[in-house]
Amino acid sequence: MEGTTTPRRSREPEFQVGQVVRHRSEDLRGVIVDAHQRYKGSLEKKLAAAALGLDWRQPWYELLVHGTTDVAYLPEEAMVADLSMLPVSHPLLPMFFNSFRAGRHLLSGMAN
Repeated sequence: MEGTTTPRRSREPEFQVGQVVRHRSEDLRGVIVDAHQRYKGSLEKKLAAAALGLDWRQPWYELLVHGTTDVAYLPEEAMVADLSMLPVSHPLLPMFFNSFRAGRHLLSGMAN
């Protein structure tokens, strides 16, 4: 039909729950505890992200930030896999995971 557009489809998240990642440009690393195919925050924060040039239609991740009590919500384009093979230290970690193996936080000894 002329004059209509098809909404852009969300893609599957590249990173997985339990995976350790780091920010591309900031001194921040953490473990992913949740992944969304697109931004799931408030409209106000969605507009703020868009004003910063961040695409709210890409996957977004909640992560526990290493060495802090912070929980971050970041877009996929801002992150890369952390290859250090080191665990994340965060006070909420036991609520999500109970072991660490091969560079990944695990629940019940199984890959997430």
